[in-house]
Amino acid sequence: MTKEERARIARENGAKSKGPKTEAGRRRIAQANSKHGLYAVSATVLDIESREAFNVLRDAAFAQWNPRNAFESQYVEEIADCSWRIARLRLCATHQGNVSIKQLRQAADHPISNMDAITKTELDGSTVQGPQSMLQRRVNALILNRTMITADLRALRGVPVLGITQQTLQALDLPVGITQEGPAETENIPN
Repeated sequence: MTKEERARIARENGAKSKGPKTEAGRRRIAQANSKHGLYAVSATVLDIESREAFNVLRDAAFAQWNPRNAFESQYVEEIADCSWRIARLRLCATHQGNVSIKQLRQAADHPISNMDAITKTELDGSTVQGPQSMLQRRVNALILNRTMITADLRALRGVPVLGITQQTLQALDLPVGITQEGPAETENIPN
């Protein structure tokens, strides 16, 4: 069969297709050409997670930051993404702790108190290679990432890291000489 015949047959068969019938099939087709998910809207939320809950978190982040342009919106998206992943990892850590306690109790020869089970599970999981330690490292990395993104967004908006704007300072009616930059040059500062 020649190349042209194969192409003609493929076109004929493709023309017969009516597309995917199920919602799962439509999602699979929609993601078929995805290379990296950089611009994907659903990259953060897993199929078993609540899209509505993520939207509530995302909307709260947008209401909090009120981005002025698409560039600031990207920062807010990242903040929401990090917050969602932190919550997911904390849930995973809790689940891992519950599983470890259940396994410990099943393997024990005698009843184990709650505190003994929790202590043993925390100690076993907190080793360098333990699941709790690994999950905590991932949470810490996401918290650091979210903190850096927040600081970048504040710097972009001209807001100091403490979150106090010049308008807030004026509204608080603070003493003259206290500004975002620090004490005024005219102030006598003892050595």
